[in-house]
Order: sequence, then structure tokens, then C-alpha cells
Amino acid sequence: MKFKNLLFVFMVIALPVFIISCSSDDDDKVNNSIVGTWKFKEVTAGEIKTNNTANDGKITSYLVNLAKDDFSGNVYTFSDDGTFSFDDALASYHYSGDYTFKDGKLTLLYGHEDEYDIFNVSIVNGTLIFEENYTEDINDLQLNDLIAIGIGDPVNFNATKTTAKIAFNRQK
Repeated sequence: MKFKNLLFVFMVIALPVFIISCSSDDDDKVNNSIVGTWKFKEVTAGEIKTNNTANDGKITSYLVNLAKDDFSGNVYTFSDDGTFSFDDALASYHYSGDYTFKDGKLTLLYGHEDEYDIFNVSIVNGTLIFEENYTEDINDLQLNDLIAIGIGDPVNFNATKTTAKIAFNRQK
């Protein structure tokens, strides 16, 4: 009988220790490296500021659709050696080149041209997020486009800040 009690006490003490020590710490770690393949997930509006707050919601809807058109179907692959490839499945584009990623700035240097892009980028809970500034694009809209969007007083319209957040999921 003493053996059973001793065995019971041992199990009560040892079982939680075994359960805690067997759980994998790796499951809780989030990989914050940009290295890997990332596929477009979604677009959300970032900061929207115009000279008339009544227009902000209309610009938000337009901006999200614009960013979706720009990024839907995109897949980025970043390698350890500082090279990247970019595929736009919807438009059948493929680019490659070199990249740097430091202090939240991602610079893409395209190998076949003297062109480059710089993005503000973060990795949150395993999701790669580009923050893209569309202010110039919004301010370059033609009068008929502003009217079609439903902008009040389109002649005097001005956007001071319009950003979109484009999220990408890491592919396994």
C-alpha cells in the first residue's frame, strides 16, 4: 500500500515536470527573418489623411482596391545570399536582383536595370507587412476619377498621407 501511495505522489510531482519539459519552445518562436518565400495575403488601409475628412472613407476604399491590384498574386522569395526573386502571377512578370533588409527598410535592387524600390517593412506574428505610400498616386488622380470615387469638392482635393499595408504569408 505504501508503494502505491509513493507511486501516486511521484506521479503527481513528476507528470507536470514531464509535460512542461516536453513542450517545444520552437513552437512559440516566431521567425522574424525575411529569408523565405512570401505570398500575398491581404491589403488594409494604413494612415489616410485628406483636406476633407468626409473624403477619407472613399479614399480608403479606393486605396485598398488600388493596392490589391498592385500586389495580388505577388510572391517574393528572399535568399540567405542577399538575392531575391519576385513573381507577379496575375501579370506574368518575373524580376530578380539583390536586396538589403535593415532597420525596417527593405531595398530591392533589380538585376537587369538601375531601378530599385524601398519599402518600410515589418514582420509581425510571422506575417511580412509592406507599408506602401500612395499619396502621390492619389494626388495624381484626374478630376473625372475623383468624381467617380465620389470625392466632395474634387477640384480642391488634396491628400496629405495615404498608406496601405500589404501583408504576405510565409510559404512552407
